[in-house]
Amino acid sequence: MPRSCWYREYVVVEMEREGLQQGVPSKSGGTDETLEQHPVDELRESGGQEDEPRSALRPVRAAESEEDDDDRRGDSVANGRATAEQGEDVQRIEGMTIQIVESSASERVLQIEIPAKEVETEIDRLYGDLRKRVVVPGFRKGKVPETILRARYGTAIEGEAIETVVPRAYWSALQETSLEPITRPSIDDVEFSSGGTLKFAARFEVVPEIEVSGYRGLRLKRQVATVGPVEVDARMELIRHMHATYENVHRPAKEGDLLLIDYETFDLGGKRLSDGKISNYPIELTNSPQRGEFEEGLIGSVRGEVKQLPVRFPEDHPDSTLAGKTVRFVVSVLEVKEKHLPPLDDEFARSVGQFKDLAELREKVRAGLEAEEVHRQRQELVSQIVEKLLDANQFAPPKAMVERSLERIVRGARAEAERNGRGVDSLDEAEFTTHYRPVAEIVVRRMLLLERVADREEISATDEELDRYIAAEAARTSATPTAFRQILESRRELDGVRDYLTREKVLDFIIEQAEIETVPVRRSEQ
Repeated sequence: MPRSCWYREYVVVEMEREGLQQGVPSKSGGTDETLEQHPVDELRESGGQEDEPRSALRPVRAAESEEDDDDRRGDSVANGRATAEQGEDVQRIEGMTIQIVESSASERVLQIEIPAKEVETEIDRLYGDLRKRVVVPGFRKGKVPETILRARYGTAIEGEAIETVVPRAYWSALQETSLEPITRPSIDDVEFSSGGTLKFAARFEVVPEIEVSGYRGLRLKRQVATVGPVEVDARMELIRHMHATYENVHRPAKEGDLLLIDYETFDLGGKRLSDGKISNYPIELTNSPQRGEFEEGLIGSVRGEVKQLPVRFPEDHPDSTLAGKTVRFVVSVLEVKEKHLPPLDDEFARSVGQFKDLAELREKVRAGLEAEEVHRQRQELVSQIVEKLLDANQFAPPKAMVERSLERIVRGARAEAERNGRGVDSLDEAEFTTHYRPVAEIVVRRMLLLERVADREEISATDEELDRYIAAEAARTSATPTAFRQILESRRELDGVRDYLTREKVLDFIIEQAEIETVPVRRSEQ
């Protein structure tokens, strides 16, 4: 399997998806360890486009100031993938010497030295172009002596020549060393002497070499829950509640009612916390023992009543602006609605789907629960595998990959905050970044370990497996397989989907090699 295919934008997308399973806030506001999202779903949400790579290099010259040096260093070269692609047609520079310095497991420094003639040839070409264009008083166009051109434009021409030669030398050096950068190089220590050499250093990150071990013969536990009539009844009751109807009533609210409310939030000193009033907010007064202070305070409310409800948020609340604080809710009760559940009969079955009777609906529910159970068991085994692999293979992940993963996690949190109506100001981004950096590191390490197992065991997704996946996803979105593939290709995500399928095959391989102890449990114990 080509190593390079693992480092496309899509892989990073999938890393974030797996990061959610490690404890990133889910859409419900808490954590969802079982959250599973196909990579194509993430593709649709994100648009699937990565930033255009920068192609220009501004080298650092030894004679320039340190301040200019720092400014230009950050604007040096296109990213590693772009340089590798552009470098495919670059011819080797005769007389070039390259020294590779491993400054860390994932950082490399190329010390590059090339003959001055490479720069001088480019200087001559630039002067030839300049002579055709420049106008100097007292000389005809195209007839300005080179001595005058060098006196006027020598520094600029030399700088432009270096800007042209350095990236060419860098790309050529990458070809000779077969290194695959995953970051833009930082160009340092540029020195040029006419008649001598051009020297510079290119610093970048690579994927570290990992000697993965401990993935065969893992001892795992599989918790197996039986799907029986009790579980089917519970799911049927849930479906029944989902299809409930509500009727306005003029009595105090009780358990099971649905309230329609407006509310505003204030701190105990009277300072407004929300951007404005939240209007027409529906809330059901459940009979759950875990019912919160807010719902409890609404029991007994009547239509038209205004209530003030103090609510203390837990210390670990995902919104840092509310964690550990007491908030005063000013609530206006607009409607009290009584819940009416439909009877579980054949007519109900036909109303919720294309089922001929209640028995067919129950059978569909049972099959769905069994599929959920199979999926849950696999996810549980995968969690154990990842934990054991991480413990057995300690290494520092590349900083660039961690930052990329972390950036997307934070961006997802900001989008989630906006969807929940809290606004981006409610997210303490610095605190969030600090808190979830370890998660991003685990996500990257996990991906690299699975990639290494795939290399060692020569595991990869086949074209047939990719076709089946595309066909299934196309059916899920009511598209044709051809149209769905074209979407993936247009967004440069086809290789990413193949990588996703390869990682799934790697996990299946590890599970097949494992010693698995089966432990019967009830669904409530999972």
